[in-house]
Amino acid sequence: MNDYKKKKELEQKLAATADDSAERAETLALLAWETWALDLPEAENLSREALALAEKHGYERAGAWAKRNLGSLFGAKFDIKDSLRYLNEAMQWFSENDDLNGQADIHLGLGFRYWSFGDFQKGLEHANSAVTFYEKVGEKNGYGWALTALGGFYRDWKDHAQSREYYERAI
Repeated sequence: MNDYKKKKELEQKLAATADDSAERAETLALLAWETWALDLPEAENLSREALALAEKHGYERAGAWAKRNLGSLFGAKFDIKDSLRYLNEAMQWFSENDDLNGQADIHLGLGFRYWSFGDFQKGLEHANSAVTFYEKVGEKNGYGWALTALGGFYRDWKDHAQSREYYERAI
């Protein structure tokens, strides 16, 4: 399913869910994930609403997804402190509940964050972990993003042969 169709289906599902429900929290978090590349402010609003509902209803999975979203969003806004806080809180739930796809998403987010403030080794370790987790769960989109990130990391290091290898694997 393409991203546009997935987003439209989630919007329809959201319209059909009760305003004050755990199901709405999950749908909001999933919709925010599909929205953030297109509309950061809307994705942040959806994520905040999802987190509030998840906390109200004790629905930890939706809360972890909302925190994953907020960690990514704050990273895009160069708010590293809040980005790391949300990503690490989400990682705790994903790890405790053996959610491999969630762990992959967080590793990729952490890879970008650490890389962005100069901790290249830690960024590389997290990006490589993301590749491993995405490969385990067969998540091709995330796998491609993680390989592309590694290509960018090696490009920044001026290791063009390694960079090209990762970019080619991502295709």
